Amino acid sequence: MNEICTSCFENHGIKETALRVINKQADQVVCKSCLKNGYALSSEELLIIMNQFFVMGSIPPEVAGPAPIFQFNEYKYPGDVQFLTELDADLKKITDATRVGLFHYGPPLWRLGYTNHYQLLVFDNVQGKDRDNIWQAIISSCTEEILNVGYCIYRVRTGENLPPANSSEFDTPPQEYTKNGRFNSESTQIFYGASDIETCLHETRASLSDYIMLAKFSVEKPLKVLNLSRTNESKASTEFDRVDLMLQRLSYVGKDEYSLCQELSREIKLRGYDGFITNSYFGQAHKKELLNISLFGYPVAEKKLKITSTNKLQITSIAYEYSYGPVNDNHVLDKSKLKLLGEKMSDIVLDSEASFDDVNKLMDELKSLVSCRSNKPI
Repeated sequence: MNEICTSCFENHGIKETALRVINKQADQVVCKSCLKNGYALSSEELLIIMNQFFVMGSIPPEVAGPAPIFQFNEYKYPGDVQFLTELDADLKKITDATRVGLFHYGPPLWRLGYTNHYQLLVFDNVQGKDRDNIWQAIISSCTEEILNVGYCIYRVRTGENLPPANSSEFDTPPQEYTKNGRFNSESTQIFYGASDIETCLHETRASLSDYIMLAKFSVEKPLKVLNLSRTNESKASTEFDRVDLMLQRLSYVGKDEYSLCQELSREIKLRGYDGFITNSYFGQAHKKELLNISLFGYPVAEKKLKITSTNKLQITSIAYEYSYGPVNDNHVLDKSKLKLLGEKMSDIVLDSEASFDDVNKLMDELKSLVSCRSNKPI
């Protein structure tokens, strides 16, 4: 293949991705292609760069699963993606050297959390006993746990001033002061906490300008909770039967799915649980597992929890780690049509009459849209 080094690239993100991929134990050399000093890249390293930058880097932030927009393989060479930026020249160098092509990718629906359970609940909108059976199948796949006496739970409040350091200030807020959230609703009040302080800070979106108040609680009586982050997939014959993918979707997606999240919460409560454990939204980008602990009702007033300590917190350090990806495929996407298609996808999630066939038709529209050539940048 043609010689390529880390200095051959013009795009900042690709160059930085390449520097993270290569083995820096080797010395830099004068590249025959760009005549600059750089680290030589092997074919294997170039394929890793393709995957990290163009595939993983194209996953939209709003999707609830590993659903990239781009993919590559040897059958699509030289590829059908153009960016109309300096990225095109860099992409051509990599694809010519590896003989793979970058193309638009319509991910399997299960990657987005559209599983068989989701289809039955949302698209088919089954009701009555059949709906109860679906929820039972989902709930029975999750792990039941006991939070024993003495188990620590943290809760954080933020605001423009510090609240009084008493128990009632850190219990579930009175109903008149709460809005419907991911799992709480008018019929189901939720105490949101976590087993570690950092998760609390992430979930409250605490900033440097906030007053931050921390309350530490101790469990006063054993609490039976359902761990939605631990599921048994032994009965799943295909990815579409996996419960964890649907529950991941409900933990990560936006407000359009809150009604289904709230229904799940009610179903758990009806089965006699004191609460449930879920993945934190921010766990997607954390090196350790972040878990939320949600308890029903008013556990402090009900003497299920006892406050043991209160403190003011001050954020002393913030750091971000990040990866790179492409901005836009300017050569093929029509912004107005893409926006319209996005609105259709949002509407279909809320449409009780919609079916999987309707979703598949929209996916076909998406594939047709991304294959339609246009020189108008978005």
